[in-house]
Amino acid sequence: MKKTSFLKKHRKVFIFLIVIAVVAGVFLYMRSRNAASANGEDDYTVGVAEKRTVVRSVAASGTIVASDSHEVKNTELLGQKVLAVHVSVGDKVNPGDTLVEIDTESLNKQKDDINSQIASIRKSRYERQQDYNKLLERQDEQRQKNIEDTQNALASAQSAFSEAQKNYSQALDNYNNYLNRGGTEGDTVAQTLYAILAAREADVTNRQNNISTLTETLEKLNEGASSVTDTLLDTYDETTDQAIKTLSDQVLSIDRRIEACVMRAPSAGTITEVKVKPGDIYTGGVVCMVEGEDIMEVKSYVDEYDVPDVHEGMQAILKTDATRNDELPGTVTFVAPKPETSGAGGLDLSSLMEGAGVSSSMLSMMGGGSSGSARYRVMISLDQKSERLRLGMNVRVSIVTDRAENVMTVPYDAVQKDEDGSFFIEKIIEPETDDQKVTFEKIPVEKGIEGTYYIEVKGEGISEGMQVKIIRTTSEESVEDLLNMMGSAGGV
Repeated sequence: MKKTSFLKKHRKVFIFLIVIAVVAGVFLYMRSRNAASANGEDDYTVGVAEKRTVVRSVAASGTIVASDSHEVKNTELLGQKVLAVHVSVGDKVNPGDTLVEIDTESLNKQKDDINSQIASIRKSRYERQQDYNKLLERQDEQRQKNIEDTQNALASAQSAFSEAQKNYSQALDNYNNYLNRGGTEGDTVAQTLYAILAAREADVTNRQNNISTLTETLEKLNEGASSVTDTLLDTYDETTDQAIKTLSDQVLSIDRRIEACVMRAPSAGTITEVKVKPGDIYTGGVVCMVEGEDIMEVKSYVDEYDVPDVHEGMQAILKTDATRNDELPGTVTFVAPKPETSGAGGLDLSSLMEGAGVSSSMLSMMGGGSSGSARYRVMISLDQKSERLRLGMNVRVSIVTDRAENVMTVPYDAVQKDEDGSFFIEKIIEPETDDQKVTFEKIPVEKGIEGTYYIEVKGEGISEGMQVKIIRTTSEESVEDLLNMMGSAGGV
């Protein structure tokens, strides 16, 4: 058990050492082969022109993940105590199954406190309304009494006004009769009578003003209670209504949080992580991961050099150790618009293996590359189910960027470049007798789709099954060929 754990822990180191060993072996082999070539041995091998499907692809590595994956959490329950955990890693759950329970004691206490505030405000409002009603009753009683007193005073004032009018008429008649009898306005009697007349006229005016004042007072009393008191009560009611609404909203929020204290499975799946235990104070993070194994997909990362060639809808070929040599079909469903990972700070395989003949494309297939290379997340659907697949398994990915069916192809290294920049292949013409040498016929070609091992060629004089000359490759290319055989290749 300890040995297995040690190997897993140092897996990357072992892989790197294996790659170095392979490169060193190939390097020594190529040195011996190049030495043989220098001693006059043949410097070419024989290939065959055949019709086949040729594929151009981008190689990458990935991991099987659940497409229906959920993080169970609720930040509104921050600071509450975990009461119970009902699941463990590996448990199967259905939608609505209880996963974790959060203690509701403190939330219920908050709710009770707020409900007490609401009750207190409603009680104060009721008492204020009762006091207001009593005040209205007292005001109405007083108003009725004031109306009655004012009515009586108005009746007395009207009676006194009538009496004052009579007295004024009598004084006016006495003054006029005296003048008609020969008296003059300037004599003493006339002046006395006029003074009495003026006093009676002033009394009439005062009595009339008093009636107007009493009449106006009676009208106001008949209008009812003062509107100032009503306005103050309305303002108070609006304030208490708003306070009750604010507190009631808080109660509704707490009710939602109490309901959420029973954290349930959002979908069917398998519990892959449990991050809390009873007694913990919930910090607002993920308590459980529910991942649906029925629908799995591949999460892969493509180097910035290759990602412009990858688009949604492209076919992918997937291989895993668990499925042995089976190639599983997939489809690219998502290409990240910006890089999510970078090799910065990691192991720079390209600089360490530069002299060993390993190109950047090979490192990309191996999951390496430059330490500063940006990598883009690519999601790939699994178009064929397999009972052998499990979450977290590593996947070798070939994303098909182009393909041609039933086209004429030759081995990649059979195509040579002429001095004018054109391309050609050399047909091998076998000698008719043992004493003759092999001859070659130069055939111009146009290159089509380039796969990892084969390349599409077009041109006159190419026939299926003919033998073509393959130039012996350099140590760099040979290393790539060997590494291609170690992993998932991009061509057929």
